[in-house]
Amino acid sequence: MKAKIDEFKPIVPLAVFLRKDGMADRHWTEISEKVGFEVSPAGDDEFNLQKLIDMGMVKHNQICEDVGERAGKEYHIEKSLKKMKEDWEPQLFRCPDFKKSGTQTISGFDEAINLLDEHIVTA
Repeated sequence: MKAKIDEFKPIVPLAVFLRKDGMADRHWTEISEKVGFEVSPAGDDEFNLQKLIDMGMVKHNQICEDVGERAGKEYHIEKSLKKMKEDWEPQLFRCPDFKKSGTQTISGFDEAINLLDEHIVTA
């Protein structure tokens, strides 16, 4: 059993890094360029971990780690940015008349400032 575990151990990082959220075509292209042969799940219904092992991708774990980690970080940034944009959509600034001067002022900053502070903390 220990021998099987030791045999499988180097494969685990490969599976973890290439399954990161955010792995897009550009990331698969980058991996392919760095390893020197085509590696992509696009249009391949039989693309699986065993196929990656057969391709010799285990020896390219570091490349997969670098690209996979970056893809995951990019995904989380894109997700956070999308949420921030959605949070700002309903924000309205009111333009009430300023006394009887015929001009208007902008109000409603409190909600916007609170939202901005929240986004600064989470960014």
